[in-house]
Amino acid sequence: MIYRVASDVLLPAFSRVTAAGENPKGVYLAAARYVGSATLPVSCGLAIMAKPFVLLFFGEKWVEAAPIVSALAILTGLRAFSAHPGDLLKATGRVGLVARLGFLRVTLIVIAVMIAARHSALAVAVALVIVDGIATLVTFSVTSRAIGIRVSEVRRAFTPSLTAAAAMSAVLV
Repeated sequence: MIYRVASDVLLPAFSRVTAAGENPKGVYLAAARYVGSATLPVSCGLAIMAKPFVLLFFGEKWVEAAPIVSALAILTGLRAFSAHPGDLLKATGRVGLVARLGFLRVTLIVIAVMIAARHSALAVAVALVIVDGIATLVTFSVTSRAIGIRVSEVRRAFTPSLTAAAAMSAVLV
């Protein structure tokens, strides 16, 4: 997972910038741009190509898992968006806020999975996508407010990755 490796690098980078008394906003937005550009097109591509992927790597026996693979690919794309706000909040000394956001996310995941598990594995995967989507929006909103990043700046940072993901999707559909 690219975003986890990036997170291992970004937390120390955010910490150094913050310790030097500088605003980590520029580093954060650049990281979001580059990590998103690496992960979102791949996530969209896998979501669209899940059936051929499953057939190629697992065979006909597992083809019914393709919709689950699609949902999990979307989940991975969402997690690429949501990993770095936590690193930035930790680097700026807002660990309590990270803990509260994590508690909210875990609580929502547990509730969603308990409800969705009564239906199907696909329902669980879709529930995870919905919860992560909501949690990602909340995390971005809270992080933006905490360190003074405007929503328009975040949107501009992710525009190249969203454009690349749209292009990947258009090519594959």
